Amino acid sequence: MVYMLLIMMLIMSIIGMMLYGVQQLEGPLATVVPAIWEDPLLQIHKTIAGILITLACIHIFGVLWASWWHRQNYILAMFTGMKSAHARRAKRLSDDEYRNLVKQNERLAKKTSNES
Repeated sequence: MVYMLLIMMLIMSIIGMMLYGVQQLEGPLATVVPAIWEDPLLQIHKTIAGILITLACIHIFGVLWASWWHRQNYILAMFTGMKSAHARRAKRLSDDEYRNLVKQNERLAKKTSNES
C-alpha cells in the first residue's frame, strides 16, 4: 500500500510539472510538453488525484482497523517510534465461543466453591 501511494504521488507530481509547463509556459518541462497535451494531462491529473485520495482513505481505514484488531496504538507508535509490548491476539472468539467460555468458567467457579 505504501509503495502504491508513493508511486501515485510520483506520477502525480510529474504530470503536475507537465501541466505547469503547458499552462504557464514555465518550469522544467515547459519546452518539452506540447500545448495540445493540456486537456488529456488535466484529465489524467484529476483521475490520479481521485485514485490517490481513495488510496489514502483505504490506508487510514486499514491503520485504524489494524489498531483495533491488534489492540495496538499504531498512530501513537508512528509519532513515538515505539509500540507496546503486548502480544498480538492469536484469534478472535465468536459470540457463541465467548458464551461457551464464560459458561465453562462459571461451572469451574461453582465446582471449586462447592468443594471448599
